Amino acid sequence: FYMPTKAASGMVLYMFTVPALKKSLNAHLYLFKKYPQIANEDIDVLGRTGDLYETLEKFDKSLSMYKKQLDVFKRKYFKNLTYPEREGLTGLQAKTEEYKYIIKIHRSIAGVYNAMKQYDKGMAEYRKILQFLPDTKDLDKYVRQDMFRDVFVSIGSHK
Repeated sequence: FYMPTKAASGMVLYMFTVPALKKSLNAHLYLFKKYPQIANEDIDVLGRTGDLYETLEKFDKSLSMYKKQLDVFKRKYFKNLTYPEREGLTGLQAKTEEYKYIIKIHRSIAGVYNAMKQYDKGMAEYRKILQFLPDTKDLDKYVRQDMFRDVFVSIGSHK
């Protein structure tokens, strides 16, 4: 019995990966149902839920989660000097982590728009990232370079 590689990988995906992703998504959705205030304010739960929806190609729901994640992150963390996770970091380390995180969220949003073939909206998200470039001038040049290199590559692949 011979099965082409692509068919075999599709079968494995269908039999094992998709059910596992759905179970994980259901666990996340349970958090939103049981503890809505906590789940809707947790940037990691919002992001992971967005990732699961995106992997399962439920792009509208994924986009909604990523946008909530962005709103919560901006309100609670971005350029906020008093959040507890900042403890033990220098100001520059905290700023670096904040910019990495906000860029990651915008890239996730851009990725969903691109998957939905709404390239103009995806490009708008990349432009939002590039607007942060002047604000990162005091970061380590190699960290800064890594933060923005993939954005430029992504833009180049969608022009």
